[in-house]
Amino acid sequence: CLSAAAFTFLGAHLLESRLLWLRIADALGLGLFAVSGTQVGLGAGTHGGIAIMMGVTTAIVGGMIRDVLCNEVPLVLQKEVYALAALLGSALYVGLDAIGVGTPLAAGVAFAVSTGLRLAAIQWNLSLPPYRG
Repeated sequence: CLSAAAFTFLGAHLLESRLLWLRIADALGLGLFAVSGTQVGLGAGTHGGIAIMMGVTTAIVGGMIRDVLCNEVPLVLQKEVYALAALLGSALYVGLDAIGVGTPLAAGVAFAVSTGLRLAAIQWNLSLPPYRG
């Protein structure tokens, strides 16, 4: 009982921040799938713009499915910097590929920028301004 109480006392804060860990994992997945979707698009011989859209779609659809299954509004439909991070990572990968940067370096840089932007948005509550018609 004493060890369970000590573990609970010392580890309780970890349970409170589980949403934060989920959002960090989601940011990593967003960057990974933005780059991998773009790579597949370019590998199939598509135009760079099509490859970018494939990367963005690959990156955001997984999160949308997760949110719908959890009965939540998908992050991409909120004010979150989400699809923009995927778009930036995909476009950066296509741009670096076009100027001849090697695939591992281009993928690493695009992943870091995409994931970094999403993590910065999480850390500092960055969001896009709403549409004002």
